[in-house]
Amino acid sequence: MSNIYKLTLISLLAAICVIGRIGFQFLPNIQPVTTIIIITSAMLGVFPGISIAIISTYLTNLFLGMGDLDNMANDWLVIHCTIIRIIRKKTNKQ
Repeated sequence: MSNIYKLTLISLLAAICVIGRIGFQFLPNIQPVTTIIIITSAMLGVFPGISIAIISTYLTNLFLGMGDLDNMANDWLVIHCTIIRIIRKKTNKQ
């Protein structure tokens, strides 16, 4: 997979996350961003998952407002994406 293709895919998925989060902000417990990030981390690797998590969170916070809890949630989201990828990598070795 070429670098341009990966960059384009990361950008497109981040844009879908931003649209999904802003579009579903008024509905409780519907989180398309989390689903997209988990699937991306599982299929493409840690770096694309973390990149999409950071980009989509900060871009949507520009529209929805950024507070201390959003920054803390973004940090935990990045940590969870990394843990999911590590667990998947270890289970595939066996």
